[in-house]
Amino acid sequence: MSEWVSSDISKPPASHSVLLYVVQFHEDGKSIFDDNIYSGFYGDEDLDTVGFYAETHEGYTYIQETTILKVIAWTLLPRKPYKGIFNGDWDG
Repeated sequence: MSEWVSSDISKPPASHSVLLYVVQFHEDGKSIFDDNIYSGFYGDEDLDTVGFYAETHEGYTYIQETTILKVIAWTLLPRKPYKGIFNGDWDG
């Protein structure tokens, strides 16, 4: 299992899917109101806006970070294995 990385310290590689730990704060910006984990990615120059995106059924949604809503941490998701690592044929 991967370790959680603070989003203040580092951003994930744009080519990887990640789990995002998103926290919603009360108006004081300190007390936690709600928290969720989403699958998503970090978009860079390939998208209109640089930042974190959550994957949805319709595609993806940009997470607009504010003092109330913030991506606190992320961790890499495993990738689909390549055919070459298995012996024999398989559909993938």
